[in-house]
Amino acid sequence: MDLNDGPGGLVLAMLGFLVLGLAGTAVFLLVKRRAARHASEGFAPPPLNSISSLLPYFRAAFEPGKSDRLAARLAGLLQLDAVAVADLDGIVGAHGVGADEFECVRAIAERQLAIERNQVHRHRGNPGDGASCSDPYCPQKSYATIGIRVEGRPVGTLCALGTSLSNNQVRALSDMCRLMEAQLSLRELKHARALLEEAEVDSLRAQISPHFIYNALNVIATFIATDSVRARKLVIEFANFTRYSFRKAGRFTSLADELRAIESYVLLQEARYGSRLKVTLQISPESLSARIPYLSLQPLVENAIRHGVESAEGDGHIQIKAHEEGALTVVTIEDDGAGMDPDRLRAALAGNLDGHHVGLSNVDTRMRRAFGDEFHLIIDTAPGEGTLITLRIPKLQRDLKD
Repeated sequence: MDLNDGPGGLVLAMLGFLVLGLAGTAVFLLVKRRAARHASEGFAPPPLNSISSLLPYFRAAFEPGKSDRLAARLAGLLQLDAVAVADLDGIVGAHGVGADEFECVRAIAERQLAIERNQVHRHRGNPGDGASCSDPYCPQKSYATIGIRVEGRPVGTLCALGTSLSNNQVRALSDMCRLMEAQLSLRELKHARALLEEAEVDSLRAQISPHFIYNALNVIATFIATDSVRARKLVIEFANFTRYSFRKAGRFTSLADELRAIESYVLLQEARYGSRLKVTLQISPESLSARIPYLSLQPLVENAIRHGVESAEGDGHIQIKAHEEGALTVVTIEDDGAGMDPDRLRAALAGNLDGHHVGLSNVDTRMRRAFGDEFHLIIDTAPGEGTLITLRIPKLQRDLKD
């Protein structure tokens, strides 16, 4: 049976990415349309490929060092004398702002944030004659400040200065701010997704902790008096498994690393169940380098033992296989245990069993998120017929970054 019901949270996340992508595209097209009009009004806006090169700087607009480079690029592209980037705490980056202008620019940015309204001021005197401006915030030049908002809240501002500042330059600066807002929103969504994925892995760790660690330590304790050599080996396997399971680095791992952790896990479980449990592996060497979501196989093996072997009468056999199949690496985990009712399995994949079979829903969600909805868990099961779980891993995704 191929059950591919997707979790609602993944749908919402994908919709979020789609909305942001459409918003970014709309702003980008707006920039393109305005470029033609601006060219006819005496100001030559930057080409679109130059604007595209700014996107990484927009995402890191308020980071020290990168904000200076963003200001320098904007000043050059928009033909401005000076540009300053400010967050809610003050100016974080600037280009072309002299020491005598810095406090004025800081005050301009603070006022824009306080009134939450864009400002455009054109100096009416000769910028070079040293005459004082009636506006106490004016740095003896024309200036414009455009607010930057993310999810409706102000996060900073862009300040542009020039001996003369045309309407076209102000509109181009506003377009840049809209692109920056889209990129900052996308960055926040990616950060929220990363936090969600970390929480999902933490939930698996929480599942491992009470069930497995207590039993493993009890098993080791029973061997200390009767077989100290085996007890020492089991302690090492326990340390290897827990070190891997509770590591903090990386969303992805290799199939080889995951299998090494599973080997330690299985040795501890075999010490507990004795001859009742038999685990065999059949792994092709070329599949060992496949990149998979971290802790994606171990929960499935644990599930096979807890809800397969443990709940069935007699001995239990679990087979773990991996091989290459065209553009895919295919991994299967099969047990001859009690199996599961299809309706209950659907509920488990939807996360509706109140803490039972958490690993199935968790791994299914992370597989879909990593590789796409077509790479969901494929589960064949029926009451009394055991369970076969298949994971299909695309080879072209092995360069995924953690």
